[in-house]
Amino acid sequence: MADISSDGVEVQIGALARDGEANKELARYLAEVLNVRTRTISLEKGSKSRNKVVTVDLAEISLEQVKEVLCRAASQN
Repeated sequence: MADISSDGVEVQIGALARDGEANKELARYLAEVLNVRTRTISLEKGSKSRNKVVTVDLAEISLEQVKEVLCRAASQN
């Protein structure tokens, strides 16, 4: 996790941006950080862009927990 701000979360992924590999890696990484199943994370916009909109199914984790975990992860870097 690189950075978190009011505008969003910056994440650096090592996977190549071809055939959706980077998008899959982003979902896997976020699921790992948030401690949720990968299918809980979905890409809503930006599949071919550096800027993406990702949603998290709040049935597994609350919005407050998402914010808390992401802030904690960003501060560790």
